[in-house]
Amino acid sequence: MKKTLIYKFTRRSIEANDPGRFLAVWVASGAADPCLLRGAMDSFEFYVSGYDDDPRELVLIPEVRAFFRTFNARWPFWSFACDLSMHSLMMMTMCCLDNLLVTQFEPWRICRANFWPPELASFVEKELLKLDAACHRAGLSPDETRARRDRVLKYYGCHPGTGAGQPPAI
Repeated sequence: MKKTLIYKFTRRSIEANDPGRFLAVWVASGAADPCLLRGAMDSFEFYVSGYDDDPRELVLIPEVRAFFRTFNARWPFWSFACDLSMHSLMMMTMCCLDNLLVTQFEPWRICRANFWPPELASFVEKELLKLDAACHRAGLSPDETRARRDRVLKYYGCHPGTGAGQPPAI
């Protein structure tokens, strides 16, 4: 049975733009050890608390966007560790994109995000380099690494084996 590790960021840590507590827990847990790192693949989900009363989508809140940009720059394991059946990786990605258009439909609180495909393709290419390094560090075989890359590309709506492709709007 697959384990999912959930970590919740508070509004306080978001507004301080400080993922340091999570990073300290990550290091203290020994997850950077190759054997433990392998077990962390596809197991993390991140949540943000404290913004329930804010009518904006999280990816539109400047402090949340800044936090996830900082977090992505300081923790290179997003594509490796995030549970691809969940939405953490996509939320981080949308926060890191400069050209993001989010339309909210009231009263249903439904939103649609659109982005510039070349910007997403460039972002995904950089994330795949980090993924390759994490897979190598975790001791994954070339076939296991390729399988994870393919899953990440499918997560983004790209076609494995054809490069980053032209991801669709989410």
